Amino acid sequence: MERAALPQADVLAAQVEAVLGEPLYWFPLRHHSPTSAAVLERVMRARRPRLLFLEAPAGLEHLLPALLAEDTRPPVALYASWRDDGRLCTPDAPPEQPPLQLASWYPLLAYSPEYVALRLARTLGAEVVFIDLPQQALALLERAPEEADGERQLAASDYCRRLSQAAGWRQWDEAWDSLFEHGATDMDSEDWRRQLATFCAAARASGGAADATTLARERHMWQTIRREQLRH
Repeated sequence: MERAALPQADVLAAQVEAVLGEPLYWFPLRHHSPTSAAVLERVMRARRPRLLFLEAPAGLEHLLPALLAEDTRPPVALYASWRDDGRLCTPDAPPEQPPLQLASWYPLLAYSPEYVALRLARTLGAEVVFIDLPQQALALLERAPEEADGERQLAASDYCRRLSQAAGWRQWDEAWDSLFEHGATDMDSEDWRRQLATFCAAARASGGAADATTLARERHMWQTIRREQLRH
């Protein structure tokens, strides 16, 4: 298989700096990463945001009071379901066939970056906006058999494979722990953010996590961000 050509290091660095230097503060993270949560908490306490955009399905914000209640103890999960009563996914199915029903769980641990961010946003008085596609849109997109989980695609990218081969890592989790989890809580927050953003940019440039579902989600997230920025 032909390897994807990565951009030159200085070109990649310039792309990363352009994003990190935007007025909108981007923070890359990994689900259920204690280090991501710890660095994100430091950043939020220092910056004290008034508006927090979170990669979570739009329309679930009404569950936040229950999720953040004092008697809620992680692990917990947001649950979203959708039934295709309009036969959008299976227009040719016979009438007697039950409509397609899809459901998703969004688990949160005490050290999940999203959960830490939500609790701190409440303390800081920040408004929270979920920016991912709503459940029904995700259900329609994910019916396509060629789509795959974004993190699995990232791990399978040519860049990650080549990096793991050179460093002797046996799997994606080992690479993540070595690069970003162990000892990173002592790093400068901006250095950690820059290193992770650079890693993500290099992996994406080599073809990681760029399927149709991911691109549709990103378009929706960007449109939501722009709309909410204008509203504020």
